[in-house]
Amino acid sequence: MIKLVFMSTMLAISVHAVLAQNGQENQHTVDKLAAADRAPRISGIHRLTTADIQAVKEAVQDEILDYRFNKEFYEIGTNAGTHGHWISKLPIYIDPSTDGDGNGRAIYRLMPYGEVYRIFFVRKDGIVVLAGDPENRFPITEPSKLTVFIDDDEICDMKHKWIRLSFLVDERPLLTEVEGAATRQETRVGFSAWKAKNLRTK
Repeated sequence: MIKLVFMSTMLAISVHAVLAQNGQENQHTVDKLAAADRAPRISGIHRLTTADIQAVKEAVQDEILDYRFNKEFYEIGTNAGTHGHWISKLPIYIDPSTDGDGNGRAIYRLMPYGEVYRIFFVRKDGIVVLAGDPENRFPITEPSKLTVFIDDDEICDMKHKWIRLSFLVDERPLLTEVEGAATRQETRVGFSAWKAKNLRTK
């Protein structure tokens, strides 16, 4: 009887610990969504400006550096760097117009996950916020998802109709570049993966 009570107590403690850990991990997503929602956004259908499109590319590049995904881009795309310093040059397709809710759409490769169909919106201050948390791996149930979950013909049609640009990912960026990306990410979504990791290790 005593052994049974002990085992039940330990099980309860283990379950509580797992729930607490999951709660801490999920809190990052909650905090990021809350921060993004607080910022006033441009609503309704509108055509993206040149500044908006550049802001989309910056948001994509900043997220990659902030999560240190840049290490996963070696030999992905074409090399815009040198033989000894790989800098990936990759295509990004951006819908030139938003939908009725003011949401924009982009398709690009985000390693290590693969090609993603990404929803974003433009804030009134010109900052672009990408929807979807990379930590959730872009499942089929989310608006931002991997393109493998979308019909191939539909993806090809979008790429054909949208604006095709390119963006760069430096495999070995300068520390100042990573810090700058992390600071901008914190401004966008109220959280920086790079800063969170470095604060824990100090």
